[in-house]
Amino acid sequence: AALSKAVQHHGKEMSYNNYVDTDNAMQTILELGDDPAACVVKHNNPCGLATGDTLHDALSAAWDGDPVSAFGSIICMNHTVDFKTAQFMKGRFVEVVLAPGFEPGAMEFLKQKSKDLRILELPEMRQGIKVKSKLTNILGGMLQQSRNIGVFEKWDVVTEHPFPESRLGLAEFSMAACKRTKSNSVIVAWEYSHRRYMVLGMGAGQPNRVDSIRKLAVTKARENLEIIYEREKPDVPFEQYLKNVMSETVLSSDAFFPFDDSIIHSSEHDIRYIVSPGGSIRDDEVIATANRLGVSLAFTGMRHFNH
Repeated sequence: AALSKAVQHHGKEMSYNNYVDTDNAMQTILELGDDPAACVVKHNNPCGLATGDTLHDALSAAWDGDPVSAFGSIICMNHTVDFKTAQFMKGRFVEVVLAPGFEPGAMEFLKQKSKDLRILELPEMRQGIKVKSKLTNILGGMLQQSRNIGVFEKWDVVTEHPFPESRLGLAEFSMAACKRTKSNSVIVAWEYSHRRYMVLGMGAGQPNRVDSIRKLAVTKARENLEIIYEREKPDVPFEQYLKNVMSETVLSSDAFFPFDDSIIHSSEHDIRYIVSPGGSIRDDEVIATANRLGVSLAFTGMRHFNH
């Protein structure tokens, strides 16, 4: 798949930033396999990402990941867009929509939605990425490195508390989102329906990892759950609902924890499952704290550190 081969059917000319954000949205989607999936990108971060039983479900859950940041976003989906999915975007400001195809009714609806909406079609999107290298321009030169492929090198549960196999799919999804988010990145992901996953909270681009957790990811997760709670009105008090959901989420970090403070802050927000590459000189201290707090911690051996 190559974004340069996408056909633009409608809308304003693509800008530099549009291309950068759309490329990241597509690369993020391609981490997730064949299930219906949607990615919402803003300022080159996947602020919304989800899988679903249908494409509409995936897009709705992705939007729930950060409905404020989704304003003026880039949306990428990995299945043909049907009319119901297109209708979801009614009244929502979107800059670009990229998909492998569009049903005729969906295409016409999106064209009528806005004269500026950029509609891109890339049938070969699901063929994956064959490029092996990543190139980055610097002043007076260019850097080349191997492309970051995969999310785990190993799966090593390092705590006394087991990491259930039933959480592995959620852990992989969470780390895939983390991989495509600007470092220091932390993702709180939730299995909102059976084997269907969404980003519930994102911490991105912070100079230290603990702020990505305590000031961003868990705060955003709570905000999003407040919105979902008001919409769905479950028959439990909100604080109990929050505790129930957060205790079933997986928190992923794109690099090791240099200190145990990240584990402590995560546990204070009822997070019980954490995934990290490991590799810190204080891994033993981090593991001991996880054991003391009843947290399951798995090391993957693969750092992402997206810059």
